[in-house]
Amino acid sequence: MSALLAASRTSLRASKAPMMALRRSVHIENTVDNSLPFKAGKHNKGKVAAGVTAFFVTGLTLPLVAGVWQLSKM
Repeated sequence: MSALLAASRTSLRASKAPMMALRRSVHIENTVDNSLPFKAGKHNKGKVAAGVTAFFVTGLTLPLVAGVWQLSKM
């Protein structure tokens, strides 16, 4: 029985090896101006604020507009 467990452990390690290698290949330094996947330092605050605002306004308005349009078709 122990040979079966040892074989399953070995195959489990082998199956996780590519995933672990992939996980280690990504390196992100979370410093003051480098914690987001885009430039968000002191000089880009306005651009980030405009993008986030546009994202939320679009995301919240689009379902409301679609609902009003559907109700007007009744």
